[in-house]
Amino acid sequence: MQVDQHTTNTRTTKPRLRTPFFEIGTKNYVYGDRLLEYAIAADRAAERYDIDVLFTTPVVEIRRVVERTERLIVIAPYMDVLRPGRGMADILPEALKAAGARGVVVNHVERPMSIPAIKRTIERARELDFLVFA
Repeated sequence: MQVDQHTTNTRTTKPRLRTPFFEIGTKNYVYGDRLLEYAIAADRAAERYDIDVLFTTPVVEIRRVVERTERLIVIAPYMDVLRPGRGMADILPEALKAAGARGVVVNHVERPMSIPAIKRTIERARELDFLVFA
């Protein structure tokens, strides 16, 4: 189910992007307090100009950005396809969702994937109603 984020105050369902939209990907150039400053500025611009902004942030910054912004659509730079249970060095999709991520980037230059891996990741992301930015 897709819900326009501007008609509901929930961050638990997959947002419907309006065009044009803007995407900001900080990679690891910016982190910590500086990243939060960028996120807050992007959030203000999203409000001021009534645009959707995808904000791709390092995994460790997701919760903090989500908690301090209202309009950003925060997406993770990567996720693994494992399920809850054993393991600790992987990026658990459910943990991303619990942190407030609403989508994931798939198959970018820093994390190239095979076609079967892309397919599995997209399928897994869809289970959680994530946007997929591929």
